[in-house]
Amino acid sequence: MHDSQELKDKLRIIEAETDFFSRAPELPSFSRLYIIIMSICALVLFRDAIENGDLLVFFVIFAAASINVLIFLQSKKLFELYSDACEIINYYKKSDEKRI
Repeated sequence: MHDSQELKDKLRIIEAETDFFSRAPELPSFSRLYIIIMSICALVLFRDAIENGDLLVFFVIFAAASINVLIFLQSKKLFELYSDACEIINYYKKSDEKRI
């Protein structure tokens, strides 16, 4: 009896996760245009900081730009992993539907 309830709980979790991964994935909110614009702004501010001799501003801008790029790359990687998981789940879901 205990095993039956535990199995039902696990099946509910699997159904919820399958439903989540069955949805169409969405692209990350960061676009390449955003990265290009941020890079241009950072380069202009770098040049200005170097001309004025303010290296603290240079390092702060460099750190902010680096963080933005890392966030973009991580979002892109997570999107690719999510897309792959969706494809795998949909493949098995379709093969199960064919058997039924």
